Amino acid sequence: MPSATIKHGQIHAAHHPISAMQLKIKLALFQLRSNILFYTSFHSVILILAISHTIHPCSGCLKPVFFNPQSLLVNETPNYQENTMNTSPKVLRIKDVIQKTGLARSTIYDRISDKSPRYDKNFPKPLKLGLSAVGWFEHEIDTWLTKQASMRGFY
Repeated sequence: MPSATIKHGQIHAAHHPISAMQLKIKLALFQLRSNILFYTSFHSVILILAISHTIHPCSGCLKPVFFNPQSLLVNETPNYQENTMNTSPKVLRIKDVIQKTGLARSTIYDRISDKSPRYDKNFPKPLKLGLSAVGWFEHEIDTWLTKQASMRGFY
């Protein structure tokens, strides 16, 4: 990165005088190549590049100062997606599903049985783990709970 100093009121970079605008353009192009930040939100992709410059009080060098856009962005992605993107899906056993949903064991099995009057087509289906062992994907239980919470007040 080219260093710049101010001597006798004129900006010098690599011992060649250049204008402040030329220096800003060179610094911006350098940063564009190396530090463009992309932030993905739930609805769109945002390109943020905010560069300002300040003169360092001790050396008199023109230094780039970067605005931190992370402090302004609201994370719109659900936490379970962030936590499970690079890991295997977590399987919950019945006692964990009972604890997470607050439903009784019999109610859970009624929700998955299409012959039951309490059948819920949206309730996650269990995953067969063995001859009699079953489990549920945690992210499916979380999604179902989120849907249930969003329907509050509609009854």
